[in-house]
Amino acid sequence: MLESEVREQARQHGIVVWLDRDGSYTRFADGLCARAGTEAFLFWSSALRGSYLEVIQQLAGIEDDVGPTPLVLHLPGHTEESIKAQQTSDWTRRPLTPGQITYAALDVEILLQLHAWVRHIQPDFGWQEPLDT
Repeated sequence: MLESEVREQARQHGIVVWLDRDGSYTRFADGLCARAGTEAFLFWSSALRGSYLEVIQQLAGIEDDVGPTPLVLHLPGHTEESIKAQQTSDWTRRPLTPGQITYAALDVEILLQLHAWVRHIQPDFGWQEPLDT
């Protein structure tokens, strides 16, 4: 049932960023990642497991020549509140907190990759406004 919901959300929106507060769905998400891009799970799936570089490497080259493949990105330990808290934290204070460093890495690295992905799939999901940098 959960897999069907994830599939439907990815099919409708092109990208699902799955914020998983306490990592309860890590095992399930890892199973999706293991099957990503195969006949068993035709979507690309990636998961943050401590290394932003690994996620970036996983996302590199996921576009195909046939058309867009929806993306599911699992982020255990993240919530909307935890992300918003870093946005509004004091970025002028040094040293930066580990949370700020993590947020900055996520913001700069992964979101640039996601932006490129969204630009690729935008027309196929009926998004009207062009996404320009």
